[in-house]
Amino acid sequence: MPELPAVEFTRRLIEEHCINQRIASVDFIGGMPDELIFTEAAADFVKNRLKGMKVGQVGRWGKQLFLIIEPKKGKRSIYDTDAESAFVSVLLIHLGMTGFIQFKGTDRLLYESSPSNSKREKDNVWPPKFLKFTFAFENGELMAFCDARRFGKVDFLSVPIDSDVISFLKQDLALGFDPLLDFPEYEEFCNLLAKEMKRKINVKTLLMEQKFVAGIGNWMADDILLLAGIKPSRSISSLKSIEVKKFHKAIREITLISVGAGAKKAEFPKGWLFHIRWQHGNETLTGLKVLKTKIGGRTTFWVPELQK
Repeated sequence: MPELPAVEFTRRLIEEHCINQRIASVDFIGGMPDELIFTEAAADFVKNRLKGMKVGQVGRWGKQLFLIIEPKKGKRSIYDTDAESAFVSVLLIHLGMTGFIQFKGTDRLLYESSPSNSKREKDNVWPPKFLKFTFAFENGELMAFCDARRFGKVDFLSVPIDSDVISFLKQDLALGFDPLLDFPEYEEFCNLLAKEMKRKINVKTLLMEQKFVAGIGNWMADDILLLAGIKPSRSISSLKSIEVKKFHKAIREITLISVGAGAKKAEFPKGWLFHIRWQHGNETLTGLKVLKTKIGGRTTFWVPELQK
């Protein structure tokens, strides 16, 4: 599943190609929005109203992308009608398990979900596989949304004009802090952990909860805990002060490095668990045994000699 680094890569890709550009046309495979991907509100907005509007801003919080949509030419304000003058139009895109955005003539970001993917350096075939819809922009750019497993979601929100879009999304979607955009200072982080103590939750499961920290998924959680030297099944209430400091620092460090690397495996440090997640057999990391287990129903990798 695309995690924060891949979603941030996608946000920057969209911003690079179509910020402040108007949408000339929208095309759906089969002629209609996929009901598994589009909510009813999003299907109506994209199919009947989006043409001629402009992408005014591309944002992200956790794994959630959002496009702030500005009105068609000739409108007196950034709103469609007088009845809607108190709202901003926001298109939400969640990539789900296998969804990706690609622009014609550019390479897509390949997710590392199988050994075969690591052997492929480029994939700029057009039209791409598993295409669900395309946006054509007035500057000639073509943007495709593709999703093999159809777990991605496109939604539409009307955000009150007097609300900050990110604050509105955080509340509406119950999202925690974003470790790239709004990383808490140590004392604040301790306060957030303290609120979870009564639940007796383990550190791996907590990291996977989007209401605690938005954007971290399975592979990021494992490498964060490896860097922090914490066993994934440990209860958060068992962590000592020094371990909490390492935990806090590791969340930030893994996020910054992976985003800085453009979410590309080849650029990740060689000592990361990411590199062996999809191998088969008796894996080792720098000569140390790696164990594979299930925690909270999710496959988890960890190194007993380094994580206590």
